[in-house]
Amino acid sequence: MIPLLMVMQCSKGLHATRLAGKRGLEKQVPLWHCATQKSWSGIVAGSDEKKCPYCAEVIKAEAQKCRYCGEMLNQSREARQVKEAPKSGSSAGKIILWIILTPILGLLGLMVLGAVISGTDSPEDKARKSAALAIELCWKDVRDDLEERSTRRFIRSVCEKMENDYRQKYNRAP
Repeated sequence: MIPLLMVMQCSKGLHATRLAGKRGLEKQVPLWHCATQKSWSGIVAGSDEKKCPYCAEVIKAEAQKCRYCGEMLNQSREARQVKEAPKSGSSAGKIILWIILTPILGLLGLMVLGAVISGTDSPEDKARKSAALAIELCWKDVRDDLEERSTRRFIRSVCEKMENDYRQKYNRAP
């Protein structure tokens, strides 16, 4: 014989009846009524179980924390509110913060990288590169077959002078 409890709701509240018999349905013995029991703890299926007041799932009567919703059952209301206050929005705030800050920091990192890569040329380096490019273009004019021979000699002498000035100024070949 398995003793079971049957909880029913009436116009005044809840009342419990113990079911007895072979399958628990043959005999009903009233245990308490809502008029006499004002603080009902949610006893449902057996004497060792109760309903969680937060999620209404059946849990052990001795449980201090609900295994379904995770709420503490023996805490005062103020302690729960203080405990829940930091949680409200803190994870959502962190997610929003990550969503906003990640692209900004990525863009900032790319800007710094671009400045480091392209910003390595000082004004002196730019002048040196420009002079080397001018010498290279000068030598292309010397190789031009459309120019007269005397013109190409003059251009060659100018190119040689530019190379000598470059070597004196920068101590290396263009």
